[in-house]
Amino acid sequence: MHQMKKQLTVILALLALCPVVRAQSAPERFASALASGKPVMVDFTADWCMNCKALELAVLETQPILEKMDEKGVVSFMADRTKEGDASKFLKQLGADMVPTLAIFDPKKPNEPVILRGGYTRSTLLELLDKLEVESP
Repeated sequence: MHQMKKQLTVILALLALCPVVRAQSAPERFASALASGKPVMVDFTADWCMNCKALELAVLETQPILEKMDEKGVVSFMADRTKEGDASKFLKQLGADMVPTLAIFDPKKPNEPVILRGGYTRSTLLELLDKLEVESP
């Protein structure tokens, strides 16, 4: 358990350095979202990654996914790995080294994120989002 807390601390520290384009004050929002019981989803992408762009259009930005994320109160971040740097370090901390990668942090198990490496389907993501148990507002 102590090791998991240490890993989460490292992840949060790396997020503080991670270039994020979807949210202002991303590290604080990440920590705050987890602390408040909200699920967090981090999309690791890059400008040069055609698979990333395809997943954004075919999966992440589709109405069913956006509706499910809204229903579950998911806070979404995009970690840009266009240039090597802190996003890459965070990705490696999660045990991945490629994009596209999607990390979903369940607030009930923040030290056990679900990691989707490479491609994934809308139905796979919907199923994972459905499994998130969040408190009703």
